[in-house]
Amino acid sequence: MNIIVNVNDNKRRQHLENIITGKKPVLFSRLENKPTNDKRKEDKAMKSTIKSTIKKAAKKAKSIAQGFKTETLKKVISLLKAAINHYKAEIEKGSFLKVSISTGNVKIGHVMNVSLSPVLTCGPMCKFCIRICYDIKACLQYPNVLLARARNTALALYNRAEYFNQIEKAIQRRKANFYFRWHVGGDIPDYDYFDNMVRIAKTYKHFIFWTYTKQYSLVNKWIKENGNLPDNLCVMFSEWKTKDENGNIIAVPFPNPYKMPVFAVRFAEEEKPANTFKCPGNCNICKEHKTGCIGKQNTYADAH
Repeated sequence: MNIIVNVNDNKRRQHLENIITGKKPVLFSRLENKPTNDKRKEDKAMKSTIKSTIKKAAKKAKSIAQGFKTETLKKVISLLKAAINHYKAEIEKGSFLKVSISTGNVKIGHVMNVSLSPVLTCGPMCKFCIRICYDIKACLQYPNVLLARARNTALALYNRAEYFNQIEKAIQRRKANFYFRWHVGGDIPDYDYFDNMVRIAKTYKHFIFWTYTKQYSLVNKWIKENGNLPDNLCVMFSEWKTKDENGNIIAVPFPNPYKMPVFAVRFAEEEKPANTFKCPGNCNICKEHKTGCIGKQNTYADAH
């Protein structure tokens, strides 16, 4: 009897064939790469060092409203790079790494979401918001967040097929609340990554996908070369503000030839923007009424 198995891994195919024919199963994936005691100690030491360093950096950091010190930013970025390199080495050894996919939080509700490293995937606009980045704050408060961001980033950059494969499997297992947010932390790292985001949206049409990005040129290039985005993928262009030479708050200009919906932050001294939906602070409201970001409307939120 011919056994046809829709998998790419030869060892996984052999494993299934052996089970069917009563032979000894083949060890693979997580079992094959089960860490030794020395490896466990190494991983534990690495995580302990990162956690200890972050706690020290967090104590020195200013509040997010005032902005992080340069020293703190450099420390967090250095730790992210170190953790990414650690996971990259694991990938090169053939170790199994699991993509960290959250099932939601109080603000966004029961929404699947995946994140990458802040700063390192954020592109040129990062310089305007880095000192009050909420995801850097999350990495400082919760070391496990930093490690999860770094692991996802390593997979996205160095084992991309596996990264998106795990995300698709998680989507397939979902039985309710068919919403998925890309990048609570981090941003779209490159064109091919965004192409995969579009592909997934086209494949799982019963889901609504959305993301906020400052990678404007990357998205514009994709639309120019491929046409409109799928209806179930909402890409919100994130607007950022700065001050001009007179101290007036102005929006940093960005290219938006395809009239993508814009998400902006309104500071206390600014007027409320006209014809713009105010974010209610809870994604469940917009999910129910298909408004705001879910409804592809220009949206703003008060700075907090």
